[in-house]
Amino acid sequence: MKFSHRFFLLFILTLTFYASSSMAHIDVTEHGIDVFFDDEFEQTKVDIQYSRDLVHWLPKGEALLELPEGGHFFSDELDEGSKFYRLKQTSHFTKPVLIVLLDFSDTQFPANVVHPERSHEDSWSQLMFGLNQGEGNHYWNEVSYGIFQMQAASESYGIANNGVIHVQLEEAAPTSESYKVEDQAWIPAALDKVSEYMDLPSYDVNADGMISNQELSILFVINLPFSRISGAGAQANIRINHVVDGVEIEKFTRTLSDYSSIGVNIHELGHHIFNLNHGQDASGTTMMGTGAYNEDPTITKFTSTYSKWGTRPAHLSADSKIRAGFVEPMAVGESLTQIPLYSAVSPYYNVVRLPAIDGYVLIENRTQEGYDSSLPFAEGHSGGLIATKIVEFRRFLRTDPDILSYDFADYYRFKDYQDEFSIGGYRIYNISEPGEKMTFDIEKLDIAPAIVDYRYNYWIPDPNRAGYRMIDFLPKNTEEIDFNTYSLSESPEDRYYTINLQAIYNTGDIISVNHLAEWESSDPYLNLQKAMVNYGTDAIIRFRFDASQPYVDRATLSVQYEDYQHNLVITNLPDLTNP
Repeated sequence: MKFSHRFFLLFILTLTFYASSSMAHIDVTEHGIDVFFDDEFEQTKVDIQYSRDLVHWLPKGEALLELPEGGHFFSDELDEGSKFYRLKQTSHFTKPVLIVLLDFSDTQFPANVVHPERSHEDSWSQLMFGLNQGEGNHYWNEVSYGIFQMQAASESYGIANNGVIHVQLEEAAPTSESYKVEDQAWIPAALDKVSEYMDLPSYDVNADGMISNQELSILFVINLPFSRISGAGAQANIRINHVVDGVEIEKFTRTLSDYSSIGVNIHELGHHIFNLNHGQDASGTTMMGTGAYNEDPTITKFTSTYSKWGTRPAHLSADSKIRAGFVEPMAVGESLTQIPLYSAVSPYYNVVRLPAIDGYVLIENRTQEGYDSSLPFAEGHSGGLIATKIVEFRRFLRTDPDILSYDFADYYRFKDYQDEFSIGGYRIYNISEPGEKMTFDIEKLDIAPAIVDYRYNYWIPDPNRAGYRMIDFLPKNTEEIDFNTYSLSESPEDRYYTINLQAIYNTGDIISVNHLAEWESSDPYLNLQKAMVNYGTDAIIRFRFDASQPYVDRATLSVQYEDYQHNLVITNLPDLTNP
């Protein structure tokens, strides 16, 4: 990227302004500019070449008479004749994190084979709090634009204040079966040992007798193979409520000693620190999805000479960055042209928010750079516009909503490549070529939202991927579904078999109406169980077979929503009356 001398000087002066107002010292080095905060440990230093203030974008309609509350000030203009206000708000913050290495009486943490001179304590501290490529705070620095860093917890173990404590339990490691970690005595026993090396009550900032995730996040690295763990290899927000030194540790997160790269560990801390959710993920496009496993071509896990698993996790998606406080969306409700959209690795990254019938749509620009270098754009492509629909959960908007696809090429858009779509009563068009700065136009359509059609969907086996499922879509007048076409299980009574009804709107929205429709089965052998989800905004309609009732091989589902009424027959039901 090219900068003029005038812009670079203005940039430095702006940095000096916010740094001085945040009680920080700036040092210029041959590698860039470093900022150090007086009231925090040195591990929280931020490489200012990525840093910026939180930018809030507003369309320039009527004159902005006063600034919003919260310390906003006008930013410099990035473009001549811009149609948008850019307001800044200094918002750097850190969250304390403690890494607990948990050994058993007969185990020893695996060595660092990449840097054998480092102890396991030093290795984990550098991995999580380091500022080099593939290290935790380097990742957060790029993804948060210098706004957030993890702060190493204060402790006196080994290398004091590097945020890592190694504990060894009295009991031996299990050698058979698998164990639910929170049901064992391992974590409470380890916390008791941790208290010998740190002042845990000092982290009870609000003095309520409990240490929350926001006050101190504790990541346990358990030295066991995955085969000894019941459930996922890593998990966050696990309730423990263990009292140590008069304060209660509310929750913990855990990982395994073999997970010696940042991907999975940062993913779990994303849950733990920011309460970020999973969401639909197309081919590893977000760190809160399978993007946590993305690989750097040159960096390995520090316990391996060949495995690159999780060494270059993808950026967070737009909704996660908003929730974490790294970006504020620009809300648009009217027609606008030439809206600038800066990429996720640009210091000017921005997100556009559009209203939708049941939520909102976020539009962002992603490019194959930085921690997003592993995004699987199609050959010859390196960036594009992505739209994400948010209700109470997130899902990417596919270019063709009738095709369920996890191929990233079906999600992004740029000039002459799937470059127009409609959603929520808005038309998105005139999308530019991909790059650090894209532009696009929004037209607010003169249309009242109305349902124009319905469709059903259910899970079937994916013919192209053994062991995987995919969604099949059926028109509203479908008369029969053969149960044998479902993604079957050897134990049908234990498997989720569902049916879903969606309303298709003239605005391009496709919305589940399961929670509002009335569902009935013609026979007591096949019951329909409605389970409300997503805070009442949707429901799962599940098949439940009652083996105490006489077996029937078919049942008719009666479905009604508003003026739509339909009978749908499910044939070839499994016989569970004779186990």
